[in-house]
Amino acid sequence: MIRPRDAADRIVLVAGGTGITPFCSFMEEISQNIPANGIWLFYGARSAGLLIYRKLADGCMSATAMFKARYYAEDVDGRLSIASIIKDLGGTAGCTFYLSGPRAMIDSFKSGLEQGHGVAPERVVIDAWE
Repeated sequence: MIRPRDAADRIVLVAGGTGITPFCSFMEEISQNIPANGIWLFYGARSAGLLIYRKLADGCMSATAMFKARYYAEDVDGRLSIASIIKDLGGTAGCTFYLSGPRAMIDSFKSGLEQGHGVAPERVVIDAWE
């Protein structure tokens, strides 16, 4: 379940390709689930045409200023990266990260957040669908 650890948290959803799927029902109910410091979605795919749930995320941004999304198409923007996420967030303090996507992406982001940026393991939640 996606929820903030405390009222001051930011929820950070990181989806690679079809890894967006577990976040879709959450986004459909977005008006009832906004933590005080908002939700960020970072959504990447191999090409812009494969960002199939972009319209849903755009709808969430239109519905509330507390939802923000950034999209990455590898063939245009390069790969989704921890560095770009942390830059957009302004750091990792108060963030709970939800990771979903290919196993290699999840492993890389989990270790990068925990070991490279000091994010506590309980603040990195994975959806291991492979």
